[in-house]
Amino acid sequence: MRHLTVYNRFAMIIAVLTVVFVAALTEQVMVLRSTVIEERKTKIFDLVQAAKKILASYDAKAKAGKMPAPQARQLAFDAIGAMRWGTSDDYLGIYGAGAADAGVTYVHPNPKYINVKRLDSKDSHGFANIQAIVDANPAAHRLLLGSSGDQLALMTGIPAINDGYSSQDLDKKVLVYRPGWYVGWNDFDQDILNSLSAYRLDEVANFPVFDREDRDRLKLYRMVPLKEAQQ
Repeated sequence: MRHLTVYNRFAMIIAVLTVVFVAALTEQVMVLRSTVIEERKTKIFDLVQAAKKILASYDAKAKAGKMPAPQARQLAFDAIGAMRWGTSDDYLGIYGAGAADAGVTYVHPNPKYINVKRLDSKDSHGFANIQAIVDANPAAHRLLLGSSGDQLALMTGIPAINDGYSSQDLDKKVLVYRPGWYVGWNDFDQDILNSLSAYRLDEVANFPVFDREDRDRLKLYRMVPLKEAQQ
């Protein structure tokens, strides 16, 4: 250090301070990201708890004989269906998960989907539903990855994980869970493609869904590890 010129000393000090600043900034960004995710998780949890209380309240009225059970059920569904929040009018959906009503939609912002068993829907090429496609390919890991993965798990009975809202980076998440399928809306985000660069994504089905321009197609992809594809 004594043999360095004044300029070189200042340059070294600036370089060290820059590294420290970048490290501190990165840590702050990660903390902020985790905070935002936790706040969203808490908000969604509270909304789900509120919906459960609405269901419980109407169920109690039906059991007390204050109204017929079908009426209580429908009033509860109407109240939950009216719940909206955020700039995109986010909502809660209710789907059947029993042996007799698996995949039936009970609460949804679009009336045409109400009481419809969407497991029986086919894609634009006439291919079978997601559950049938996955079940017909036992070689692929029976795990879905993608947007609204939790809703798809309820509708199809296939385990699923979301590609967002996690404190774990997506590229690390797929290495841990190794999903065999990806479900996404319309076109891929570049960030998603970068995170899934270890896989080849083969589109196998394409379903018409919501009426929104950015979410009017639901696409199912087979996730093929590049190492496997190259063999």
